[in-house]
Amino acid sequence: MHVGVIGAGALGRSYAAALTSAGCGVTLLARRPAVGTFYAARTRWPRMRRDGKPVISAGRRVSTEVLTEWPPCDVLLVTLRAEDLSDEMWQRLGALGAAVVVLSPIFSERAASAMRAHPTCFAATPSLVADLQTATGEHVEASAELRVEYWIPPFSTTKLDRAAQGDARVREFVGCLNQGGIKTRFAKALLGRSRSATLTFFPLQQAFAQSPHLSDWNWSWLRRVSRAFRVSFEAGRRVGPRDFPLSVAAWSLRWPLVLWIARALLQSGIPGLAGFLEHHFGSKLQAQTRMFAESLKHDADRLGLDRVALEQLLLQTP
Repeated sequence: MHVGVIGAGALGRSYAAALTSAGCGVTLLARRPAVGTFYAARTRWPRMRRDGKPVISAGRRVSTEVLTEWPPCDVLLVTLRAEDLSDEMWQRLGALGAAVVVLSPIFSERAASAMRAHPTCFAATPSLVADLQTATGEHVEASAELRVEYWIPPFSTTKLDRAAQGDARVREFVGCLNQGGIKTRFAKALLGRSRSATLTFFPLQQAFAQSPHLSDWNWSWLRRVSRAFRVSFEAGRRVGPRDFPLSVAAWSLRWPLVLWIARALLQSGIPGLAGFLEHHFGSKLQAQTRMFAESLKHDADRLGLDRVALEQLLLQTP
């Protein structure tokens, strides 16, 4: 099997490393010149060194071909943000002979509509968090030695929409990811679940984006976040199905006391996890979640959302 990966960033390279270790041929498609050889290492979490940094498992050097044109392949894995895909690119993806897997943590209504219009394009959500840097930790340049470090949270899986299960190429692709160390499975109604979870936890993502350090979250701030959760919990239920553990977590976060206890536990009981949350839910996802929420206002009636409640959510969110 040959897999093309659009996007030579941290996420794309992490999945490319897993596919390469499973014996797949991998080609990276970069929008600008990029190196094809990099060092991939998996973080062992939550094991920490004495200096507070995570323990890194033995990494390995990965070499892939890098192109600037669409590669011939069996499966094309798109690791760009779904919102970065123009209407023209959606048309090109739909016309390819390859099976297209669009990997994104967040799908707006626009992206969801585009996926439904192209039966050969399938949605997927990632199970890992990755960081791309040079060997010296400085700004990444095209000619630099690249290093990608990634962490897969316990019990987390990469999910593909169950509609893709009928494609033999995608089934083989899923097998390669599992063989390469990234647990992957098919999930029912993935687009709806992804959008429901994004809206439900929208207050948490925006809270981290505007006040990224848990130590700064005072009682007044926690009350504002909990009020926003009361609105997002109901709105998320209307957008799509929700996994039971996520529903329980979101329901409990409607009370500031629960948020205060969770903050205390994260800061004192789980070394390093607070830092991960601050990084993952901070500015990295702020633009995507804000764009996602704004897009819902245009489809509120069709989705059965209360426009007043939705506006209230956007105003209440810190």
